[in-house]
Amino acid sequence: MDERQVRGEVQELERQLIAMGNMVESLFADSVMALIERNPGVLPGLRAEDCRAHERWLEIDKLCTELLTNGELDPEQVRFICAGIKIASDLKRTADECVRIGEGVRSCELDSLATAGSLGSIPRMAALTQSMLSDVIEAFIRRDAAQAAALHLVFRELASLNGRAVKELSEGITGGEIPAAVGAAFVGVAQRLERIGDDVLSIANQVRHLDLRNSHQ
Repeated sequence: MDERQVRGEVQELERQLIAMGNMVESLFADSVMALIERNPGVLPGLRAEDCRAHERWLEIDKLCTELLTNGELDPEQVRFICAGIKIASDLKRTADECVRIGEGVRSCELDSLATAGSLGSIPRMAALTQSMLSDVIEAFIRRDAAQAAALHLVFRELASLNGRAVKELSEGITGGEIPAAVGAAFVGVAQRLERIGDDVLSIANQVRHLDLRNSHQ
């Protein structure tokens, strides 16, 4: 590929990454809605969307491989492509965790949690994780390293809430307020929310450490 073709393909890589980010953000919102509405019926849709995210990841990986193999690249383009590979992998893992949240919703009798005050930390965790996803995609689009850096503080709160949620759920199980299987399922949900936050933080680090302003020159 000549210089003009390479520049066009790098721009296509950027578009693909943004599209995958939006897809995963929507998938996460659907998994949280299943949690809030206690509706395991959305699981087939989550799995189908996860398959589409996986296909997009494969397309991005193929594009990156072709660019690194056949393109006449400058150093900034190489850095951008390598970052793209890492970002796409983080998004893929996030999509997988979203499906597992949906599977956790299906695995227990959710009506028994309708009045369980011990679940108070999980909705806040879901809101924080969703805001992190939205912010990291925006930071990537805007090339805003400061916005990406701010996500570290959000993740600290998310991690703290995960510890609180596990403690609350464990106490609810021990005290007989929450069935053991239900409590274990929601411990898994809390842990997956933190894992998604960790993947988002990895994307944020790519935005921070890569000089995206020069990546398409």
